Amino acid sequence: MQYRTGTVTLASGEAVVIGQGTTFLSNVQAGDLFKKQNQNSIYEVGSVDSDTQITLTSKYVGSGESGVTYSITRDFTPNMSLPEISSGDRDWPYLLTRALRLIDTLAPTQQSTSVTMVSGEITVSGTYSIRHIVVDTSGGAAEDLTKIKGGNANEIMYLSSNNASRVPTVKANTDIKMGSDCVLDSIYDVLTLRCVEENVWQEVTRANNA
Repeated sequence: MQYRTGTVTLASGEAVVIGQGTTFLSNVQAGDLFKKQNQNSIYEVGSVDSDTQITLTSKYVGSGESGVTYSITRDFTPNMSLPEISSGDRDWPYLLTRALRLIDTLAPTQQSTSVTMVSGEITVSGTYSIRHIVVDTSGGAAEDLTKIKGGNANEIMYLSSNNASRVPTVKANTDIKMGSDCVLDSIYDVLTLRCVEENVWQEVTRANNA
């Protein structure tokens, strides 16, 4: 349930919120969400200074006013700290939008593309959580893959071959950490790697589906 007792005074460009008829100390805590009624912006409470004063984590960007109707959202989900909505809450669509946008940033991003080796290397770019890379050799024959340039920590890559007659062999080394080399001699073979850090990958599992 939101806290909405009393009114507040807001000053443009200031983070301090002054309450009138409020009891912030026993009803509000840092991390709660402050919102002026019917305004789009939502602010996080940085500190509760007294029963009649809180300080936001960012400066208020609206016009200065007194006697302002407000709400402070105090209930959040346990895992992701998404704002919870209760019956009778003011301006709840804004809170729902905030939660949905946070969830959207956590959704996995995926890439599926074909890459041709150049001098035993492939390069990946962009920020993805999951990649499917179909590898082709550069000379139309078997070739060793010795380095994967790029990557972001903890992303997952599925490596497969583009053509069973042009076989890539992924070589175990300091940048591709595996117990042994992996020959992708079927288009159905898959090597799964995890990015340790940029340019460094480690094997998760391999599937020989020839």
